[in-house]
Amino acid sequence: MRKITSTLAAAGLAAALALGGAANAEAANGNLALSLTGGRTTYSANTAFQVNNNVGKVVADANRAQASSLLCNGCKTVAVSVQIDLAAGPVLAIRALNQAIATTNRAVNADTCASAYQFIVAPDAMVVFSATGKAAIDAIKAAVVAEVRSANSCAVIVANVAAQMDALTVVLSSDSTYEPGTPGATVLPHLNVNRYQDNKALVS
Repeated sequence: MRKITSTLAAAGLAAALALGGAANAEAANGNLALSLTGGRTTYSANTAFQVNNNVGKVVADANRAQASSLLCNGCKTVAVSVQIDLAAGPVLAIRALNQAIATTNRAVNADTCASAYQFIVAPDAMVVFSATGKAAIDAIKAAVVAEVRSANSCAVIVANVAAQMDALTVVLSSDSTYEPGTPGATVLPHLNVNRYQDNKALVS
């Protein structure tokens, strides 16, 4: 059985204000979930879920979630971003950015939250996602999207998304999620699964 090390950085989730539906954008070398409410726009809920394969030896991708409630009454604004980076082999440096920001400004009875999760998988040799792995990741993505769009409060959404991220950690640490990426290879390499949450990170 392979030994897999897992590093978890858990800062308190930025959950505080409103839930909404604005634009999702994929920035250069990055992933962004952006939700804005204000004025007549009182609801915005968005998820950005990105999987990057065969990233280089220096991982510098950016993952951001931003939710903002401005000048609204009873608004709900939610933004959740999830990014998975599968390196093509040993990683020399991790310079990635993972950030969640939730703000309210002159909003009344607003429910606003933003959560960002980033996973960097660094194997000792090249691997690819197996069909089983892809299916498991797709199922978690669907569950996260459905939760973000649900009628639940921000507090419940944050908790339920966190539970899905725990499940994703298990998936990304499982042998069945991968298969050798080098022709003829039969043994899966050692993996380091680095997990980041919101604005703080811990790397081993």
